[in-house]
Amino acid sequence: MPDEKNLLINIFTIINLFDESIQPIDTMTSKTIEIKIATEIVNYLDNTLQNNLTIINMIACCLNGIIKRKTNDTAEKKKYPKNFNKKLNTCLNNAISHFGIHVENNELLKFFPDHIFNLIQRLRNGNYCNFPESNNLKDNCIYIYDIAVFLCQHLNQEFNIVIPENEVALIAIHLGFIIEESLKNSEKITIVLYSNNHPLLDDKVFQTLLEKYSDFANIITINNLYQLSTFGNADLIVSTANLANITDKKIILLNPFQLEHDLISIEVAIKDCIKSKELISFKTISKKIFSENLFFISEKINTKDLAIQFLAEQLKKDGSVNDTFIDNVLQRESLSPTCFMNSFAIPHSFQEDSIKNRIAILINKNGIQWNNQTIYAVFLIATSKNSIKRFNKLLFERIGYLFSENNKQKYLAIDSYDSFIKYLFDTRY
Repeated sequence: MPDEKNLLINIFTIINLFDESIQPIDTMTSKTIEIKIATEIVNYLDNTLQNNLTIINMIACCLNGIIKRKTNDTAEKKKYPKNFNKKLNTCLNNAISHFGIHVENNELLKFFPDHIFNLIQRLRNGNYCNFPESNNLKDNCIYIYDIAVFLCQHLNQEFNIVIPENEVALIAIHLGFIIEESLKNSEKITIVLYSNNHPLLDDKVFQTLLEKYSDFANIITINNLYQLSTFGNADLIVSTANLANITDKKIILLNPFQLEHDLISIEVAIKDCIKSKELISFKTISKKIFSENLFFISEKINTKDLAIQFLAEQLKKDGSVNDTFIDNVLQRESLSPTCFMNSFAIPHSFQEDSIKNRIAILINKNGIQWNNQTIYAVFLIATSKNSIKRFNKLLFERIGYLFSENNKQKYLAIDSYDSFIKYLFDTRY
């Protein structure tokens, strides 16, 4: 099963944000394993809740495709219409290849069709899972949500349906599990475990580390200093011997008798290493994408249409985009507005038809009306065929933090391109 904590968060979000106006999901009344589990959850929490069936069905939607079935559980298996899997795989492959994600042999892919099949059936019967507007999944998972929007566009075309924006969140939940599982391997750091003093004790300690952190790191165990000197690409060294005068790498000195305390230090160090590597990569790519002649501060441009029009014109003057760019941006915007947290917008096209990879920035300290939000910073992204696929993930995550509502006072203090770059590159979180 995927990250249980994330799944529980999703389930309790549904319960806490429950809207009594939501329609019951009649098509899920059969006693599937998801319905049974959802029923137990609701009854355990509060058996006096009104409209229990609705809440049960919504939780079941989250569970659908996540619960793994026994291989001999033939009664639970669904029979899909002809070509359903082929069409779904085409849509999914288009999405993951567009974003440069590798999900081959991902176990969770086996259960994704269940969710999409039930989604299509519900929509065709006029039943929807309408999440309340206060649901913040979109704001907290910008990159994954963008992939879900891209996928929904292809599902709409392939299956002749219209997936409303509220339903995108459910797809993002399932897609998020698949993507996060796949990204673990590509984002791993290298940890060298050095053992010398207490082999038997060290082996036990290191086995604990292997079990706990193998999802986040490639872990290599060595027992002599010569081997240590050959690992120049190590991001972190964990050792029970003091190596302070031997290497300039980040070292966590372990005390086998206070392991629980040291594990906390290792977790902090792993997160720091991952963020440091991401920041180095982000800076390297950004130098070719950001430009002073594409940075603007203006209080006159105060609507979404004006902002997109103005920034698109600047990108065209820069020689970065062609005449179809703005139409493609507006088409993407029509699928789901790219404004977030009442703070910023990241309009972009799903077509990789720009001439150069560029980002045009506009800051308006008085605010820009963007659908039902007032935002203060716009990042219009132009993407070419030669784009570095994973850059958008780093970009979305960094903008999502630095330009969030919590940091509004800080980013509104930006008064020049140089101060923008300093804020973007030097702020740690």
